[in-house]
Amino acid sequence: DMSDPTAPQQVGEPLKGHDGPVNSIVFSPDGNTLASGGYDHTLNLWNVRDPRTPKPIGEPLKGHTDRIRILAFSPNGKLLASASADQTIVLWDVSDLAQVAPLGSPLKGHSGLVRTLAFSPDGNTLASGSYDNTMCCGM
Repeated sequence: DMSDPTAPQQVGEPLKGHDGPVNSIVFSPDGNTLASGGYDHTLNLWNVRDPRTPKPIGEPLKGHTDRIRILAFSPNGKLLASASADQTIVLWDVSDLAQVAPLGSPLKGHSGLVRTLAFSPDGNTLASGSYDNTMCCGM
């Protein structure tokens, strides 16, 4: 609970859903969903409408062959991008949390692990940065 930043308090029990370190977490724009990505190559979604009793949403999502490094929600919350040490980006359709699925094939454009992601304010462009010293934009 960060209602008083000078005295933060843990709300609820720690979330467990990865078989290894968690590398990235991000809230959806509406604050109701938390996404986590980890060394186990999976992406987990959590319903956090009530942060005292978070609930997993479905099974862990698999779309990468190496650890997930970074996650980003689109501004409207309908897309989630995951980037990995496998040098790919997967776009996930999260508009219906009961049927989360990847959109097309993983995006490939880097020769090093993807380290950062950002959606443009209108959600029409996704930028990525990599250890290969490049940035890419697409959608």
